[in-house]
Amino acid sequence: MGNSLTLAGVYEIELINLLGPEWVTINKGKSGDSTPGMLARFQTDVIDYGDAAYVIIWGGTNDLRWLTEEETETSLQAMYTMAQNAGIKVVAVTITPQNTESTLNKIKLLAINSWIQNTAIDVDYVADAYTAIDDPDNPGNILPAYDSGDHVHLSNAGYAKVAKTIYDSVTWIPGS
Repeated sequence: MGNSLTLAGVYEIELINLLGPEWVTINKGKSGDSTPGMLARFQTDVIDYGDAAYVIIWGGTNDLRWLTEEETETSLQAMYTMAQNAGIKVVAVTITPQNTESTLNKIKLLAINSWIQNTAIDVDYVADAYTAIDDPDNPGNILPAYDSGDHVHLSNAGYAKVAKTIYDSVTWIPGS
């Protein structure tokens, strides 16, 4: 469940390769989606869709310019809780660095990520995609090898790194 970062499908392919053939993934990324938009379609796209064992929720990038930190956290929390109540294990993914964001929005991004990692409830696993692709020489920006060139979306290597980060952050139990 996510926005254009999820819709790209590249990390999904990498994750399937890591999980193995007994796993099925369904991509519910929507370009330009905000967390309130994700929440509005969560019941239909995730809960009603079938018998998901896990849901990976990776959103918030598009919220940075238009929504408050609290609005993003409220939408994410609602999805986490809906999934938990449906018996689905929640994998919360932190928002990735955004080279083009203002300093204030980068501070908001870090605050939301801190909330995801330390305060959000009904989360089974947290995958820290932010740290995985952050440029240590230019904090708050995508490491050049992981940048697609638009400074928001990731290169294939960046998506592979996020997939590995998600994979390593979760205890995957087939059929659970």
